[in-house]
Amino acid sequence: MAPVSIDVAHSPWSAPAGGAYALVVDVPRAGRLEARVDWTLAENDVDVYVSDGDCPSLEALVVGRCRVIVAADGIASKPERPSAVVAGGRVWVWIFNLGPGDEGGNVEVSLTP
Repeated sequence: MAPVSIDVAHSPWSAPAGGAYALVVDVPRAGRLEARVDWTLAENDVDVYVSDGDCPSLEALVVGRCRVIVAADGIASKPERPSAVVAGGRVWVWIFNLGPGDEGGNVEVSLTP
């Protein structure tokens, strides 16, 4: 029998062009974490980073003071779906809207034990 994914977080998000949205996620146990991030306009470039729970701020992430677990930061079709094996505990999902326009959508985070 194949493992079943569980929903660990979901939220609407929005960010102006050049802005970001952050979601803190408490992961209940080890497994494969997937963040599915979708948005409205295909012409906007949206990047997604998942960092450890000790990342204190967006500024710390940008200057490299946080451990990035996985990133989806290429020019790809939407939605972005970064995934990685995690030990459990707190992680941050960072959504960057590189524009050119303001953007919003939904983020869903699931775990497959």
